[in-house]
Amino acid sequence: MKIGVMSDSHGRTKDFAHIVEIAAHVAFWLHAGDSNCGRDVERLRRASGKPVYSVAGNNDFLAGKSLPEDLMIETEGIKIGLVHGHRQQVKWGLHGLKEWLSDNPCQILVFGHTHEALIELWPGTLVVNPGSVGYAFFGKASFMIIDTDCRPESVELMYV
Repeated sequence: MKIGVMSDSHGRTKDFAHIVEIAAHVAFWLHAGDSNCGRDVERLRRASGKPVYSVAGNNDFLAGKSLPEDLMIETEGIKIGLVHGHRQQVKWGLHGLKEWLSDNPCQILVFGHTHEALIELWPGTLVVNPGSVGYAFFGKASFMIIDTDCRPESVELMYV
């Protein structure tokens, strides 16, 4: 099963129509936070016609409790963890993510916050960061299409 993954849109949704066209085959979307207090999640849901699961980022504080801090989704027997990453302090290394993972085991872990794409295979877990679809600090805006087979070579990093 293919899953669309994005993060850090920060209200910049001008490319959503193009993105959902490219990723029309995904079953659902994950948004790893900083979604303009959830407004971008709703725009993605309307544009794609697919379910969208999201967490709160550090800039989503006005969303209150409408967006969870973290989320665990299970599909096809695969557990997918979703966090923004600011609470795990990912800008200073991935140790906080490893701690979160030890308390929340999953086969795929998705995070954002750094605006920098990452694909790594940790013991038993595919760890991905789709970069930023809104503000690309490191090159072009990006998103990912991941597969529930949990193999790094199945991850498609897409630039817009």
